[in-house]
Amino acid sequence: MGKDKDKEKEEEGEGGTAFVTIPYTLGMSAALGLRSTFVKTKSEGDQMSPTRGKTRGKSIVLSVMQLAPMAWGAAIPLLMTSHAGAQFTSPIVLDADIAGTSSKILVADLNNDNNDDIVVTRRDGFTREIRIYSGNGDATFSPPHTINPTGHTPSSLAIGDLNGDGFDDIVSTSVTPGEGFVWFPNSAGSFSNMITIDTEFHRFSDCRVVDTDNDGDLDILAIGDIVFVHYANDGSGQFTKSIIPPVVITENYAFEVADINNDGYLDAIIAGIKTFIYINNTDNTFTYNPTISDSLFDIPSLSFSVLAKDFDHDGDQDLIIGDTNQRNYWWYEQQNDGLFTFRQIISTGIFQSHSIAAADFDNDSYFDLITNFPQLGQTVWFKGNGAGDFETATLIHQGTVPHPQHVATGDFNNDGTPDAVWSLPLSVHLSTAQASCPPDLTDDNMLNFFDISAFLAAFVAQDPVADFTQDDIFNFFDISAFLKAFAEGCP
Repeated sequence: MGKDKDKEKEEEGEGGTAFVTIPYTLGMSAALGLRSTFVKTKSEGDQMSPTRGKTRGKSIVLSVMQLAPMAWGAAIPLLMTSHAGAQFTSPIVLDADIAGTSSKILVADLNNDNNDDIVVTRRDGFTREIRIYSGNGDATFSPPHTINPTGHTPSSLAIGDLNGDGFDDIVSTSVTPGEGFVWFPNSAGSFSNMITIDTEFHRFSDCRVVDTDNDGDLDILAIGDIVFVHYANDGSGQFTKSIIPPVVITENYAFEVADINNDGYLDAIIAGIKTFIYINNTDNTFTYNPTISDSLFDIPSLSFSVLAKDFDHDGDQDLIIGDTNQRNYWWYEQQNDGLFTFRQIISTGIFQSHSIAAADFDNDSYFDLITNFPQLGQTVWFKGNGAGDFETATLIHQGTVPHPQHVATGDFNNDGTPDAVWSLPLSVHLSTAQASCPPDLTDDNMLNFFDISAFLAAFVAQDPVADFTQDDIFNFFDISAFLKAFAEGCP
């Protein structure tokens, strides 16, 4: 390692203490209090406050002397990581009643047992309900717990801790006239209470539970046929509603949130007849940005799916948009000027594909994709190479036509590798790729100081490899997640 002004390694012989000095980022500041045994400021006068920004300035010095139980220089043997293409097991059928009738599939740990659970909506004849399948961590699930609320027909769902009690709650929209927008508080895994958020009928098609103003509690964004609505949370589950004025009266079908302009705040991407990008003004308001929106040239004129991730690892958000009219999936690369002036086809031949998800199925540290081809009855995945390129579709399952419209990912057997879930019927496919070791950033099958140094360098450079929480924001949560993974070791 070079010994320049902003990055140097110092070793103190008998004390066994190693220090690394890196440029200070505001996003690291919150870690200083929580990780005071690891971190000290370069000068006694430095003042650091918990801010979620990306401004760089001062330097900090991290001490790795106390990373128990590993002493400085100790090596931890690891299994070699296989980079062979991911393969999936045959489907594990969870519920034959969910047979192409689900309008949403979500994965979350609702009972805080560190196992992924599956939440779906079921629409079948007069049946309108939410089903929760609690995961046991070994690819088995408990019999479903059903929420069948009176006066509400669930459509789209979102999950998050709205009242700050440490348990994720469920938000549910309805497309039935006369019914409102509701949420179900999670009482240690039970959802017996329904609370109305909004009695006005907006025919919401999708919603998200996210922290829009970075105040530490979760707010709600929802879209409908011609509306975009924000619900600001006071931290206890009480909401203040504001309607974002539409640019044009059109139909909205697909919804995504991501930090498009790299200011640390989540923005909104709405797709349908046209794709609109609304920039977060940081004060619980959003403004349509015509410059960024119009840079999505030849934008699909009918889209049911949109996904935002940094697919080429250049530090900004790219978009994947489904084009039903041309039957393509397009990848739009965000350039250095913040505009989406380059695109390429990921796949052709799609039609009415309503869902696409990203995960690293083969443990090569790059995003792969999973989606479905409804007209072919297929669930497929695309291997990514980290540069925005994807291989041709690989078949996961051949089903009947028409095929299910929604897919999701989660680690259902706790092996560290994402698995796939879809409906028709509700089924799980386990990935058989060998689990990776995320904190082994030097890829030398050992955990030691050099992995810490590599993480810090990646964090400062805002390299996605340091985004350990995978929320596309670089802050102390990533540092905490890395240190936790480092301390726990690897298989």
